[in-house]
Amino acid sequence: MTRSRKSRCNASLLSNDGEDREKTFTESAVTALIARLQQSQTEAFERLIDRVMADRTVPAPQSSTPSTFVAPSDASATFARCTARYGGGPGESLENFLDAVDSFKECAGVSDFAALRGLSMLLTHDAATWWQGVRETTQTWKEAKESLVCAFGEQRPPHRLYRLLFNEQQASNERTDIFVAKARALLAKLPRGDLTTKVELDMVYGLLNNKIRERIARSEITSFEDLIRRARELEDGMTTPATNYERDLRTRAGRSAHATLPARVLAPRSSPPSPHDSRATDAAQRASAPRAPITQSLQATCAGARPTTATDDNKLETSAP
Repeated sequence: MTRSRKSRCNASLLSNDGEDREKTFTESAVTALIARLQQSQTEAFERLIDRVMADRTVPAPQSSTPSTFVAPSDASATFARCTARYGGGPGESLENFLDAVDSFKECAGVSDFAALRGLSMLLTHDAATWWQGVRETTQTWKEAKESLVCAFGEQRPPHRLYRLLFNEQQASNERTDIFVAKARALLAKLPRGDLTTKVELDMVYGLLNNKIRERIARSEITSFEDLIRRARELEDGMTTPATNYERDLRTRAGRSAHATLPARVLAPRSSPPSPHDSRATDAAQRASAPRAPITQSLQATCAGARPTTATDDNKLETSAP
């Protein structure tokens, strides 16, 4: 009796499980489930797009002070393509090197860590040797630049820079923009804030050539850009006509000199000089040469008498009473 009941219970359970499986894994149920999943994904994607578009349409807050553009740092960016090099020599400019490296670092998005590790690729000769000694103790990119300036930067005091500046006078054949650039490079080595722009203009204007200062008044200049622009206009107006005029003068002078040369200079000698001409020339030279004075001994020789010597003169003097 008990076994029959158990068998019937097991049969009923198996039949119920089969029915549930048939109801759960039918094709229509799977299709509906997939459709619901696709719909939920589509709705979520649409909400994400709407949020992104809403964020883009909101204007960014404008700051009162203009900010410089800095490219986002890239972990893979290095100094491998940077062409700036510095060796620490006296003829090299550390300021130009640091400016070129900073510009490349900002444009390429090189991080401070990568810049510090890649600085050895840009240093040569004495600078590379120096960097090997301080590399382990330098922790940041800012410290590396400060150490470079301390080791190879401008060490001359301001009064020596002033002497160098005032010893430089603009030459007559030197362009004003080149001279102003060299003077401003010296002024840039002074401590920042020591001189105002007006004082720097006065100093550079006093070193200009007289032909520039006579045609451009100091009161008409308010900035270095204004000075360079006025000087370029003046030099362009003075150079072109003067060059053409001088070329014309040289051409005319050459033609007139060629036309006034004597015929004996222009005509080549047709035959070699004869020996008779050379003998006549030698005779004329001997006749025109100054004659040597006739001495007493030479006169005695010409007269047929024995020349009187210094010994005979002494004998005569001793024999005289």
